[in-house]
Parts: sequence; structure tokens; C-alpha cells
Amino acid sequence: MEPRFTDLVRAAKKCLHQCLDLKPHENLLIVADTHQRRQVTDAFYTAAHAEGFGVQSIIYPTVESQREIPRTVIEALKATDAALLIPTRSFLYTKGMSEVRAAPSCPRFLISTDLNEETLLSVLKIDYAMHRLRCQDLAQIWAKGKTVRITSPEGTDLTMDIEGRAVLAHDGISCDPREEDDIPGGIAFAIPDEYSSEGVMVFDGSIAPPLGVLRSPVRCTVRGGKIVKIEGGEDARRFEAWLAGYQHPNSYYVVELGVGVNPTASLSGVPGPDESISGVIHLGIGDNTGFPGGRIVGPSHTDAMIMNGSMTVDGREIIRNAQFVY
Repeated sequence: MEPRFTDLVRAAKKCLHQCLDLKPHENLLIVADTHQRRQVTDAFYTAAHAEGFGVQSIIYPTVESQREIPRTVIEALKATDAALLIPTRSFLYTKGMSEVRAAPSCPRFLISTDLNEETLLSVLKIDYAMHRLRCQDLAQIWAKGKTVRITSPEGTDLTMDIEGRAVLAHDGISCDPREEDDIPGGIAFAIPDEYSSEGVMVFDGSIAPPLGVLRSPVRCTVRGGKIVKIEGGEDARRFEAWLAGYQHPNSYYVVELGVGVNPTASLSGVPGPDESISGVIHLGIGDNTGFPGGRIVGPSHTDAMIMNGSMTVDGREIIRNAQFVY
């Protein structure tokens, strides 16, 4: 059954008020590409107009993930108070976005790559106060930690160093200039030492881009922070070919650790919502210059999910089979 447009508008209003904390005098810029669902962009535009906010919408021709977007979009982003970024292909790790982040007039952002109607409607069920508490708890644990170990029944056994590295609590709320958060939100991040990861990662949820929901596990061996071997079935072969297509060594680095806290989220093949699933561990691979202190510059970025993983920090058990135990 198609969602009612009025319900989508209600969800969009919650995003504008509770997640972006828009004020009557502020302006909102909606940025999407031509592949984005019209109902989604229209819901946000209708909600912003109904609430009396200044609102503009830019829809540009779809480009591949992490390719530069039109110059007019970059300039418009530097001239607004708040921005809603909902393209179907991410541009968060491009030179253009780095320019926006460095600008004195950088806005605050609410972001969701390939946002669909189901994910937008899920906002109506979210307790953002709970998101904030759980994300902050995880961020504090990581901020005090040195070594993370991730394991899973599928064969994951990976260690990484996080001492002195950036941690972020993406609770879905973006109220301050330069702040970036996600729809639906509910993800805690740590940026590991990019050269420290050692072991094996077995992804059994999604890898996006380029695959979406996986049909079979993808096993990656990591040495010195870098993927050196990819094994598995057809999904593994497609993932290996996608990385090789960039012809760049930095496409293979493990650069991001995240854990979801959102009990309303389910696997969809879309990065943001998948990353937010409660207890799911994800690892980012490739460029991480969009994160504080990120040191890997490259042409690609992908996020990959471990669905039933366990995690320890300095030997302390934090997650057991996707359930929080601390």
C-alpha cells in the first residue's frame, strides 16, 4: 500500500522541528537528484512551506557516488541556514562538500542517501531522547578506550585502535552550524587509526554502494588497515570488481566504525537506515575526510554491515550478538 502523502508530511515536519530545530526566520535548502522519489522531496517542501520556513529545492542530474555535483549546489549550500541532503548517490566525500564544510557560512545538515518513504515514515515512531542517550553512552566508552575487537558467528575477528581518535554521536538531531546528522539517526561512530585494523571482516547484511542487501556473506582479510583479500560468492566478486574499478589504493582502507541504536530500523540496503539498526556493527571503507581527523583521501566510500556481531573495548564486553550488554 502506498503511504499517504499526509503521513509523509507529518514525518517531514518532525524532522524539521525536532531534528533540525528550524526557526521561523531560517532558510532550508533541499538537495536531491533526479532519481530521488518525488513524494519524498515534495513532502519536505510541503512541510517547510506549511510551517512558514523559507525553503528552496535543487534537484540535479544523478551522478555516480562521490562524484562532484553542480557548482550551483555548492554555492547554494554556503548560503543557507540548514540543508537537507537526500540524493540517491552520496556526495559527502567530494571536494565540493569539503569546500562547504570549510566555509564560514557552513550550514547544519540532515542527511539520508536514497531516502525512501518507509524510512521517512519510521521517523514518526522514533524516541530521539533515547537515541541521544544510547549514542552518547557508546561515544563515551570509545572515547576512553584503546582497542576494539569485533567478532561474529560468520567468522569476523577484527581488532582496531581508537585511542585518541574522534568519536561522534549521530542521534538524528542537528541543531548547530556545521553539525551533520542522519535520517533516521541513531548511530555512534568512532574513527579508528586508519592503519591499525587487523583480522577478518565478514559482512552479512548489506554493502552500499554498490550491492545493497547481500545474498551471501562477503569475507575480507585486513592487514595494516587495508583489505588485502576478498572471498565469497557472486556478491564478493562484484564488491571486489567495484573497488578495483577505482584503481586507487585508498579505496581499500577500513576508516570508520559504527553501531546502530534504532530499534525501529530494519535492513533495506540503504546505508543510513541500515547503519542505524540497533546492535548492528558497520565498517566504512575508503575515504573518510568527511569525519573529524579523517586521513584517507580517496575516490570512494562504502558502508558494510555485520548483523549479529559482538564487540569488546579493552576487553570489556559491549555488544553480544547484536544486543547491548554494558
